[in-house]
Amino acid sequence: MLRCERDPALSCDIIKSMLDLPAIESAILSFLHNLGLVDQVRANLSTDDKQIAFKTALARAYTAFARHYPMWAASLFDEHFLTSKPVIELLATLLTPSGRPDPKEFARLFANHISQHYSEHRERLIDDVTPAAADFLKWLEAELENQEVLRPLYDSRALAQIAQNIEAIRQVLKSNHKGASDSHSLWYGY
Repeated sequence: MLRCERDPALSCDIIKSMLDLPAIESAILSFLHNLGLVDQVRANLSTDDKQIAFKTALARAYTAFARHYPMWAASLFDEHFLTSKPVIELLATLLTPSGRPDPKEFARLFANHISQHYSEHRERLIDDVTPAAADFLKWLEAELENQEVLRPLYDSRALAQIAQNIEAIRQVLKSNHKGASDSHSLWYGY
């Protein structure tokens, strides 16, 4: 097991030493540069504090992942997987205002990563790893949200979500009101 019962912070240090976090960060920024999103992301990761926050969030998310899913952590869900180009592309979306990676797609990437070992059971593997992939993404996003220097990005996401929710409520109320008006007309004949 990767964590120390007496010192939970030690488990984060072990994970940090296992992952080449600068390589992961560099690969994500390189991918964003290729997409022309580097300026937008640099606004979010413009200081060393923000880069450290991203590294810390990634290490903490992986620590939680390894604690809850030791089998997957031992099954090539590791630095090599996390630094692969498709995974970098997926994780990079978390640094954009509307990015929410699809856990099933993350699971597919993992299945592709280890397909040489389990190709005949690929679809079952995807189904089996999807909950773990969803948790990893959820933990990474939560850790990113908890980083004070990244708060403006996640605050803007929250405001956008509130606006979407208000619009959805407005649409439901509008359709309910129309339905009530139609029922009233049918019942009373006008």
